[in-house]
Amino acid sequence: MARNRTSRSLALSALVILAAGCRDTASGIADLPLPDLNSSKAALTTSLNEWKAGRRVSGIQVGSNPMVGVVDSARADRPLIEYEIEGPLMTVGKARPFAVRLVLGEPKETVEARYVIVGQDPLWVFRQEDFDRMLHWEHKMDDGDHGAPPGSDRDRP
Repeated sequence: MARNRTSRSLALSALVILAAGCRDTASGIADLPLPDLNSSKAALTTSLNEWKAGRRVSGIQVGSNPMVGVVDSARADRPLIEYEIEGPLMTVGKARPFAVRLVLGEPKETVEARYVIVGQDPLWVFRQEDFDRMLHWEHKMDDGDHGAPPGSDRDRP
C-alpha cells in the first residue's frame, strides 16, 4: 500500500515539476520541447544503470547534467540483471519513447518494456505504464481494491 502511494506521489511530483519547468507558463507537457534523441538515450541509460547497480528507487537522480528524474513503479519489485536499449520509437507529441529489453531477476525473466522520456532539465524517464497512469490520473490498485465501487463498505472507517 505504501509503495503505491509513493508511486502516485512521484508521478504527481513529476507532473508538477514538468508544469513548473515550462518557464513562463504552467500549461504542462504540451509546451515543453521534444527532448533531444542523444540526451534522451543518455538519460534512459543513466536510469537503467542505476537500477542495475541496485538502486531501485524512483525519483530525481542528481549529479548528471541535465538531471534525470525516474518514475518506474516496476523497478522496486525486482532487480535488473541486464538490459538492451533496442532503439527509439516514433515520437508521440513531446515524448520520446524507446523500446528496451530487460532481464529481471528473482525469478529470472526477459521482458520487453517501453520507456518515455519528456522534459529538458530534468529529463524524466517514465516506464510507459506509469506515464499513462499519470496522464489519466490513475494509480496502481492493491489486490483488495479491485471491483469495489465508490461508497462501498471498503470506503467506510
